Amino acid sequence: MTPLNSLLPLFPPIRLRASSSDWFASPKFALPHGSTPVFSWAPQHTDRGSVQASFNLTIWSAVGRVVWSGDAASSQPRMRYPPDAPRLEPGTYVWQVATREADGRISPPSAPSALHVALGHGEWDGVPWLGSASKNVYSTTFDCPAGAVTSVLYICGLGYSRVELNGHVLNTLTTAPWTQYAYVNGFSTLDVKDLLLVGEPNRLVVSLGRGWRDRTAFRILKGDDVASDGKVERVVRAKLVATLSTGDSVALSHTGDGKWHAAAGPTTADSVYNGEEYDARVAERLGDGPHNAISPELWSKAAPLDEGDAPAGVMTAWAAPAVTVTDSIAPVALTNPRKGLYVADFGRRLTGVVRLNRMICKEGTRVILRHAEIMQHAGLPDVKTADPAMIYVGELRGARATDVYTCSGRAGGETWQPSLTYHGFRFVEINVTNSGVRPAAAMLTALHFHSGVALRTHAHFNSTTLNRMQHLAVSAQQSNLQTIPTDCDQRDERLGWMGDASLSSESMALNFEMAPFFSWWVRHVVLPEQRAGALPDVVPFVRYGGRPADVSWSAALPSVAHAVCDVYGDTETYREAASAIAALVDEVGVEARAGLGKMRTPYGDWCPPPARMGKGQGRKPSPPLTSAFSYALMVQQAAELARAAGNASEGARYASLGREIVSNFHTAFYVGNGTFDTSGTQTANVLGLALGGAPDVGLARRRLLSLLRARRTHYDTGIVGFKFLFDVLDQAQAHDAALAVLSQTDYPSIGYYFANSLEPATANLWELPDAPAEGTGMNSRNHHMWSSYSAYLVKSVAGLHQQAGTHGFQRLELRPSGAYALSGASVTVDLPHGTARLSWVRSGGRQHDKVSEGETARLSCGPSGGRISAVSFASFGTPSIGSPSDLPSDGRRSDGFETDPACHALRSSQAVAEACVGRNSCEVPATRVFFGERGSLFCTTRRDPLASPLRLWLTVACEVAADSLRVEAGVPVGSTARLLLPLRGMATPHLRESGRSVYLATDPSASSAARKANRLGSVQLTEDERTGRILAVELPSGLFDFDLSDAATPRAASSATEAAISV
Repeated sequence: MTPLNSLLPLFPPIRLRASSSDWFASPKFALPHGSTPVFSWAPQHTDRGSVQASFNLTIWSAVGRVVWSGDAASSQPRMRYPPDAPRLEPGTYVWQVATREADGRISPPSAPSALHVALGHGEWDGVPWLGSASKNVYSTTFDCPAGAVTSVLYICGLGYSRVELNGHVLNTLTTAPWTQYAYVNGFSTLDVKDLLLVGEPNRLVVSLGRGWRDRTAFRILKGDDVASDGKVERVVRAKLVATLSTGDSVALSHTGDGKWHAAAGPTTADSVYNGEEYDARVAERLGDGPHNAISPELWSKAAPLDEGDAPAGVMTAWAAPAVTVTDSIAPVALTNPRKGLYVADFGRRLTGVVRLNRMICKEGTRVILRHAEIMQHAGLPDVKTADPAMIYVGELRGARATDVYTCSGRAGGETWQPSLTYHGFRFVEINVTNSGVRPAAAMLTALHFHSGVALRTHAHFNSTTLNRMQHLAVSAQQSNLQTIPTDCDQRDERLGWMGDASLSSESMALNFEMAPFFSWWVRHVVLPEQRAGALPDVVPFVRYGGRPADVSWSAALPSVAHAVCDVYGDTETYREAASAIAALVDEVGVEARAGLGKMRTPYGDWCPPPARMGKGQGRKPSPPLTSAFSYALMVQQAAELARAAGNASEGARYASLGREIVSNFHTAFYVGNGTFDTSGTQTANVLGLALGGAPDVGLARRRLLSLLRARRTHYDTGIVGFKFLFDVLDQAQAHDAALAVLSQTDYPSIGYYFANSLEPATANLWELPDAPAEGTGMNSRNHHMWSSYSAYLVKSVAGLHQQAGTHGFQRLELRPSGAYALSGASVTVDLPHGTARLSWVRSGGRQHDKVSEGETARLSCGPSGGRISAVSFASFGTPSIGSPSDLPSDGRRSDGFETDPACHALRSSQAVAEACVGRNSCEVPATRVFFGERGSLFCTTRRDPLASPLRLWLTVACEVAADSLRVEAGVPVGSTARLLLPLRGMATPHLRESGRSVYLATDPSASSAARKANRLGSVQLTEDERTGRILAVELPSGLFDFDLSDAATPRAASSATEAAISV
């Protein structure tokens, strides 16, 4: 008989990447000279339990010659280029792969993909730097022969650059990532084949800005090589190479061929912080070179720089996604608060510049754009009389964030966008005095850009509040990826603070395809800054910070290497950094020998919220505690990394040292009665528990919960404690306590960022939890250092993670949240070998939602829970978790809500009952009108209107009192999974998959035939550390659909009936 699987088709593999790059598509970047790339692909097998048995992979040169071809028996859809294969010289290579199943079926070959290997440092010999203190635009012409197979421009324009070829702009912001240029100079590799002209001259124009080489703004700090940085700030080095049909390569142009000209261009001033000034009259006189200039005398021959005037760093291919425009945004509002002054609101926080479109203006007049994060409001302590129609720029400090355009008077209109600066903003003030310009929305387009890392994780929760929080985290991270992870994107800083990167690295790696970005950053930005084991607080080491760094800041090196290994299975980054991590551990260890309680800690648990808004930073634990914790953690991470890289002895050495440090930590900071440190802070207990091995884990967990209850389930941690708070609660099975903290929308909370009335966040996270009430000194409105909670949302709330001790999501752990407060979630993660999926929804029992004013609460009894039968709690106003005794000490339930007598809509329960009772699902708008509170006196007597915005909290009961759970899961070929289903009090759990009974607690073996037919592995009822009593189901690759219910409880009406009664 023919096996069923053999009747199912195999489709060609997709998602082909060579070390995360696809030269034919995106992300498109070159691989460094000497690369042995890792090839990966996603098999498209349609049947459950598919396993790749082997594959065939073939690589061709750009002219079609086979470079390597081979078969390999492997279940993993990836292969490293063999070390004994022919060396991949600079150039473009095409490759394809086909896969074979165990039953012999062979897939069709994949569509072709490609990779490009860039020039090595030695191949830049004879290609000098061009540069000048007075010239900032360079131009050349060249011819292209017929029959060129590939044409690639290698270019490094420092600090910022704009490259145009035959009128086409090739890049955004820069062709060179930020490095310490005395050590490393990254260059872009640009595919220009389709832009070249044959039979007529090609024109290449490069405009340069100071960017990160502006040594007034970005002063190199003590201990770095200033002399080798080069005396000239704006420099360019370029080489354009074509591959002919013969396979030969020829340089069509380079900066040493004597054909380049230079001029003082139309950009008359540029600065990262202050903006760009551009004179369109100069642009018209210059043309794009002396060949078509109105004033050719403005151009002169470009002379190569002397050796000491140019940066001495090694030329290295920028093997990571370049800065890319990902969104073009029109204003949502345009106002005219004063004569000649307009303010555009783009509706969301973004990073980039504003383009002026088809603007008619008088020659010689100026249009001035000033960028701002927020508008003036009454809460700002440095504004005596706030004008809400005007922008606020106090928190930008010394950054002017101003772009100036001088008009040429062109009759057909003028279009311009800054290309040598960027800003973080939502609002733009447009000064058009005397220019003749009458701004309209169509004249303005905001261009949002950042390093072009792909979003790989998409998480959705049955909670508007949690969805907005995830969006804030992802957006704050994205906008601060500007070739390196910066701290902020708007004020006179925007630096590579290591502490921020350390705390966000795990969630960044989950949210985005960060492997090449982080690998580049570790190898070429962090490692060159190490001195005698010590790292600085900031990399590149400019402007601020010290060396040695605060330990929690230097911990970024092992933290990022660990995230890359854990999330992507990449051990190469660790191998490159292994000696540096060892040196760092030794350097910190020398300091620790004097006692963990004496460790140097310049920053510690940075930015905890003050008890009252506007009072600066709140209470911190004893300063050495965070340094001691980070020292122990970096050693634990080093042990995991060494083991993953196959170095068992080094892993054992680190593990032994880690246990010793943890023991010393508890000796130094545990004061008894479940309490760490004498500060009484949540952070102290969080970090003591996060390390493991606490003297009394149960008592310490109860102490943490009591600290949370004392703050009515609000956090008081700084950024270090906040990173680990939710995982510690999750490990304690306090899932609802964790969600209670995270889903708050009054101060202090992440939700407050968007729920406050003065400056609601849209796509950003504040630096200070009480930003609207603080002053100008340190008050960025877009810092990603708080975004670490995003990893908890993805892994523990949505529930898609991987099993401990595994890497690269080869062994998935699918774990629907054990919290009562959330009714469902879904998440997908795009892996190199396919997409992992988990979606779950709870039915019946009690259902909850919490939203801020203006949002809509959504409640549903789910597909099997029947109708909503009663309203258990409803309050539009300022409800809260009740007195400390109202939250059970185990933190497992979301009960204990209480109304605020000073701020509660009296019709709350009645209005919700009218909208919901008798329906399967309902929506409730959190508005004053809906709850009959139209008067201006509503809630005017609440304790602190600024800190406690209005909100709606709801709990309803369903007809079916018992919970049930529906779960859909997807496991890609190349992975297996363990599904962990929380039982939450089910007496007789009954599990169905695709409609078949596959487990019944009263007779666990009875459904073995169904499990086999459905290609499931074992199903076990067991106890889990994080969730308690669970069903654990082993899954092969494929798509699965589960229903979990209590066989002792009647199920609700059919889904068809439920659909009819739903709203």
